[in-house]
Amino acid sequence: MHSADGPGLSVGDINGDGLEDFYVGNGAGFKASIFFQQQNGSFIEKQMTDSNAADNMGALFFDADNDGDLDLYVANGGSSAQKKDNPAYRHHLYLNDGKGNFTVANENMPSIITPASSVIACDFDKDGDLDLFICGRVSPGEYPHSPKSFLLRNDSQNKQCRFTDITKSAGADLSNVGMVTSALFTDFDNDGWFDLIVTGEFMPIRFFKNEHGKFRETTGETGLEHINGWWNSLVAGDFDKDGDIDYIAGNLGLNGPYKASAKAPVCIYANDYDKNGRLDPVMCHYIDGKEYVVHSRNDMNKQINAMRARFTTFDQYASLTFDETFTKAEIAAAYVVKCERFESSYIENKGGGKFVVHTLPLEAQFSPIFGMLVNDFDGDSNPDVLCVGNSFSTEAQTGRYDAQGGLLLRGNGKGDFTVDRKAPNITGDNKSIVQLAMPGGNDVVIIGANSDSLKTFRLVKTVARNILLSRSDAYAIVTETGGKKYKQEFYYGNSYLSQSTRKFQVLSNVKSLDIYDYIGNKRTINF
Repeated sequence: MHSADGPGLSVGDINGDGLEDFYVGNGAGFKASIFFQQQNGSFIEKQMTDSNAADNMGALFFDADNDGDLDLYVANGGSSAQKKDNPAYRHHLYLNDGKGNFTVANENMPSIITPASSVIACDFDKDGDLDLFICGRVSPGEYPHSPKSFLLRNDSQNKQCRFTDITKSAGADLSNVGMVTSALFTDFDNDGWFDLIVTGEFMPIRFFKNEHGKFRETTGETGLEHINGWWNSLVAGDFDKDGDIDYIAGNLGLNGPYKASAKAPVCIYANDYDKNGRLDPVMCHYIDGKEYVVHSRNDMNKQINAMRARFTTFDQYASLTFDETFTKAEIAAAYVVKCERFESSYIENKGGGKFVVHTLPLEAQFSPIFGMLVNDFDGDSNPDVLCVGNSFSTEAQTGRYDAQGGLLLRGNGKGDFTVDRKAPNITGDNKSIVQLAMPGGNDVVIIGANSDSLKTFRLVKTVARNILLSRSDAYAIVTETGGKKYKQEFYYGNSYLSQSTRKFQVLSNVKSLDIYDYIGNKRTINF
């Protein structure tokens, strides 16, 4: 059910008091909320003034108009409004008065009406302001066809906000890139320009190289093959500490009824088989080398009434392969998407735009992984990944994916991970996860679950210092005591529907930081 994919979480100091606040979206018909942090560590909730005509999905705090405060973009999505072009899916830009009061400013944006997932930002054209990528998630009534995604250039001047849709001119392949769940602006080839990685449901992990503000797909040049999956999320870090950025991708996992491989993919063949003007998406999988329809005869008859006459008994229906269920002409006319890999994975950057995919430990495959948070949680100076997941929005035939509330992937600084099962077991239909800075360094992790309350955990203090990043800081080269150097990027939105703190946490063994902005300017901090 695409009506149960939220909520999104976003963190930022929106009233300029030095304390980080957070936004949490809500479902259709309910109001989203902003929680303002107080000096004593408590929070005061303030609801947004407008009700949601559709589900709030991705949200992003960023300075849209270059006036020094954080504005808010909210991407609407879900499937409750039924038609893809329903005005209920209109996205919203809210401008901040500097005190945390927001005013709708949709006249400053292209009219984007697409059921979306995430929204992310970076200065991809190096002109001094933050541009946007809007991830189209689903096209209601046309599943599994790709919805529209958008690349927006920030053309604000003199504190007057304006965005321009440049998808056709700067990234034509991004317009119908797929059913996107997660995207990441990241310099995957270390050339100083932030590229774009996009992934989603029945999609590969797609790589788009930034060529001076225009994006060209290089997926075929990465060395990655047969990685179409039910991908949910992306996070990044220099996990092997070799000076380039690697990636963790959350997938469906292996604890389900369907298996997938390059030779035996899970496919959807979508066609209007009964000629009633509606698309019929038929899912198939392989059993003992033969491809069969997943759906029961009763479900098939409800969707495609003509099947009642074509197969009159359950035994007849069950014995036939997919090729025997439909005619060659029906299959040839179908729109096909496939999955070849369900494993949540580590994507190792080998340099030069080349990558190798590694399967994460078995414990990371128990359930779908959605929200992920990268940090050094155990204080050993190596990046770890805190993951949350599950999915309760499945059909009855499949049943819930609920075997894993949370897990911690402990990194060893060489690209290997072990699972710490002592991490909090967060039951629920968990989706988003963010880290929020608190006074004194004992940060809070907030987890958003669908149709549930927020879950919060306070981190044990392992941080020596917090460095507040400017809006234009893009990445840092970290030098540890002993001379070891590695790279860390800073993001406006990553993982699944999540935007965490932009306070960079520095451990006691760090000797210096060279912090670079998007344009390439450097400032050095020595400790």
